[in-house]
Amino acid sequence: MVKPIVSQLVAHSIGLPKKLIKPVNYILCGTGAKEIRETELGTFIVTPKEIVGLEKVQEGFKIKLPKIPVVLLLTCLSFFKKVYIKHQSEALLQIFWDRNRKSYYIHCPPQQVGPASVKFEHNTAMEKENILALEIHSHGNMQAFFSAVDDGDEKATRLYAVAGQITEPLPQLKIRACCGTASIPVSLEDIFDLVSEVPDKWFKEINPVEDDEHQTELDMLLYGCSMERDLPGVGQDLHKPGLNIEDL
Repeated sequence: MVKPIVSQLVAHSIGLPKKLIKPVNYILCGTGAKEIRETELGTFIVTPKEIVGLEKVQEGFKIKLPKIPVVLLLTCLSFFKKVYIKHQSEALLQIFWDRNRKSYYIHCPPQQVGPASVKFEHNTAMEKENILALEIHSHGNMQAFFSAVDDGDEKATRLYAVAGQITEPLPQLKIRACCGTASIPVSLEDIFDLVSEVPDKWFKEINPVEDDEHQTELDMLLYGCSMERDLPGVGQDLHKPGLNIEDL
């Protein structure tokens, strides 16, 4: 809701109005939001950092479907690694949400691949029947980044990911959400289910012990043990008669 004082000073409109009637005017136009102020000197048009009088909305992505099981990501990375070892090339996979089964699956489309390229055709029938949630491709042993080619290809409103350093034990991964002409980075935990189920009986085997009064957090951080308890001589006065350095 626009406050009365703001409504007296600020105007909001879509498109350029025929006449500016307020001291401060915000318009939504083909080049985004603009702020216009008119004085006897002239007309000032700038791109505002924020628009007074409107609710602040943070950009982001919030998944509506269940999160993707992380095992599917691991399967994709394993496939990319094997393709790179065999062909020294990129590869691409798609993760779909099956509307009927209410679960995710991986689709590998026919593709022509090279060391720095991958070309394929979208299966429009499959994309109509199910939801293409994530499109992920590899960059071989290069860094994980979205190239200019990726920017040109990835125009649909969906999630995209690129994997790099694919032969390393922990490959790199970049994820983004594309929307119109813009995109934003997305965190791994925002779209993947990283929680694994564990048997309840395992917790019955866990028996916490009482804190050792001689144990300190600093000891544990630096040495992984209680110095006074586990290292002879530590904590004693080195100038005390009867204590020899050789005893330490």
